[in-house]
Amino acid sequence: MKKLCTFSIGLLLLLLPLSVQAAKLSAESKSVKVGDMFNVVVSLNTENQAVSGVDVHYLNYDKSLLEAQGAIITAGSLFAVTPTNLVDATNGRIDFSQISTGTTYNGSGTLATISFKALKEGTANLTFNYTNGSTVDCNVSQSGVDLLDGVTNGTITISAADVTATDNSSSSSTSSSSSTTRIVSFP
Repeated sequence: MKKLCTFSIGLLLLLLPLSVQAAKLSAESKSVKVGDMFNVVVSLNTENQAVSGVDVHYLNYDKSLLEAQGAIITAGSLFAVTPTNLVDATNGRIDFSQISTGTTYNGSGTLATISFKALKEGTANLTFNYTNGSTVDCNVSQSGVDLLDGVTNGTITISAADVTATDNSSSSSTSSSSSTTRIVSFP
């Protein structure tokens, strides 16, 4: 009976998926000024796990403070194929995914770069839709197993634009010429 129990536990352990969640997604934080055009890097760190794809479903941004530039974002070179790359300016969110074609990726790098314009002063949060264990939001996958175990949301702090003072006073120099008038009288 002891051997059967040990065998059953061993078999059960072999059948359970070995899912070591370790991968991280992060959005860059920075400070900018109103009117600035700037880039935000979305990074992937696989934490020494080989991964075959990433879904960023969604990265949300405050559309009243930030304007994404263009209908797509710039894909990084971590994976070969980018099946989803959409900027939804109406709802202030980005939908992006990349997958491999036979090879896996292991390491840290730039998944994508987003170009924004700062519209007005304030603090704009860049937030990933992420719930640990969910497969309908942001995911980092290997063989259908979600390895994502954390995200780092970004913050864009937008301050007033620099105002350049202009001097409207006339700085032209005038030379005064003095003219002398002589009155000459003749007898």
